[in-house]
Amino acid sequence: MRTIKYLKVLVSMLVFCEASALDTTEVSVSLGSGPYFYADFGNCATRDVPRAAYVTINVENLSSTDTLYNIDVKLDSMSNTSNGFRLLSYRDDSTYRIPRILPNSTVGAFFYIQFPCSDTFTTELDFSLTDTSATSVSFEATISTTDVGRASAGGDVTYQSIAGIDAQGIIVVDTVTYSFGNYNGAELYFQPAGDTLFPVNSLILYGSKVISSSLSACGPAPGDLNTFYYFDTGNGCGGGSSNEVVVAFYYLSTIFNDSAYFKPYAGMKSGGPIKYTSNYGDISSAGIDTFGTTTASNKFSISKTSSCGVCNPGDTITYTITITNAASEALMFDEIRDSLPVGLTFVEIDTTSEITRVNSSVYPISGDSGVIYFTGLIPQNFPYRSYVIQAGDSISLVYKAQLPSDSSNDLLRNTAIGSVGGVNFDTATSLSCAGCTALPVTMIYYRGKQVGSTIELDWETAQEINNDGFEIYRTSATEDMVWKHFELGMGTTAERTQYEWIDQNPPASGNVLYTLVQRDFDGKRTSYTTSLNLHPSVTTKFWPNPVHDVLRVSATANSEISKVRILNIRGREVYSSKVGWDESISVEVESLPSGVYIVEVYSGLNQLSTERIVKH
Repeated sequence: MRTIKYLKVLVSMLVFCEASALDTTEVSVSLGSGPYFYADFGNCATRDVPRAAYVTINVENLSSTDTLYNIDVKLDSMSNTSNGFRLLSYRDDSTYRIPRILPNSTVGAFFYIQFPCSDTFTTELDFSLTDTSATSVSFEATISTTDVGRASAGGDVTYQSIAGIDAQGIIVVDTVTYSFGNYNGAELYFQPAGDTLFPVNSLILYGSKVISSSLSACGPAPGDLNTFYYFDTGNGCGGGSSNEVVVAFYYLSTIFNDSAYFKPYAGMKSGGPIKYTSNYGDISSAGIDTFGTTTASNKFSISKTSSCGVCNPGDTITYTITITNAASEALMFDEIRDSLPVGLTFVEIDTTSEITRVNSSVYPISGDSGVIYFTGLIPQNFPYRSYVIQAGDSISLVYKAQLPSDSSNDLLRNTAIGSVGGVNFDTATSLSCAGCTALPVTMIYYRGKQVGSTIELDWETAQEINNDGFEIYRTSATEDMVWKHFELGMGTTAERTQYEWIDQNPPASGNVLYTLVQRDFDGKRTSYTTSLNLHPSVTTKFWPNPVHDVLRVSATANSEISKVRILNIRGREVYSSKVGWDESISVEVESLPSGVYIVEVYSGLNQLSTERIVKH
């Protein structure tokens, strides 16, 4: 007979936004990791031995029809911490949230616990389970350290394979083959990790699954989920040695430019005493493997748009937030957090949205304001626990919000944040204006300068709303206002944007006016101007180059040189002199160290030219 030893307590059904009174017939809670921490008392100080283990709290939905939502499993207290018991789990508030449990299904909550190694100690772990109805049910687990000896019969790791690409949000799968001795009718135990330095903050255990087992008649069986401890009351099974059990452990990775060692282990009572993995942590064998990522591990990007750049008071505005997965495999993320501008209220999720109430465990309701959350729930495909984006694909959230009817020149700036495993991976900001009569584009500067025989115009905006683009016109003594160029705008953006245009054929000289006309999508225009006094194009000559002592400079086209600056290769001025108005000058450079220099030549306030020279 095959049985699993567990503790059981009943809690009630959870329904998001419609929580009812707890029904103690629909949920059971069990300890899936057993009553012991396996500790090698005799070798704590001399070799690498397990010092931590996952405590598994399995929550089972007994209903055949109802789904459970948003169960928070919290470790409220742990006794005997003075002797070395310590929580290493990833959440600061010691809470593990289960977004959804389907009918007749079980989902685990995992807490990584450091335990003492030198003697037998006991800790009492007090858990509470709550749902959106704020009803809480207590669950207590008592776990003791027990002395075990290192031996291959206890479950050596004979093969280990870690699958996962360099991407945050990937499900990392650690497939471990354990080889046990004779399972003689007592207990069997396995763990995905035993190192206190294991990065539970960035590798979040989502579950385990038995892939194959030669002990299925009385112990682990293919398909078992989130169960680390087995106790058989019969005569045992799997005589002899090399009884293999293959288990896959599933982690959500948020590792960024780092790596982690996986040190799985097992234990079994075989032939009397309890034994554990003899090759635990042995890097020369199959008992350890690694997984790492680079600085390119963030494969997510997020964008956000609004349905109107300039909106009317009282309008309903539609926001579209799109998250894209650039990785070669499916990735998971668990939350979008958005901030509604002051005065706006949430209306509904649009019917075109791929993120819906059906695949979310947390979502806003009509009338909500301020920060709103969209949190994924566990889909049908184990081991995912939230929103999944396929390789090279994207998923969109589309929702509507109501503008206040008294809006007047209100800038509506709001930022959406995407996160996975508690880590923010990207942000996107949209900008609109409600009841706007003010300028839709905030101009930082608009300027022009003569560069040789050309004119360079450049400008920068702080933000743009409904901006179609910019028209450029030129006016001079020989021509009326003439259209020269159109530069496409950014539409609506909250980011600073720089623009540039070069007039390749300006007038040869005289005063020239350049008018920049900003044009909205609705045809409204705003003008900016800059004026330049152009000088004829000048040719300068520098010789000799390379130079040893005296550099000669001459200018053509009836231009006179008034100033020379010399800069070193780092841009630092090493020479500057007003030389008097002349078409040809000599500059003493003998005292300059050997190297490369930049020479700038001026005529009044106008820079005529620059030249790179080599000083010997």
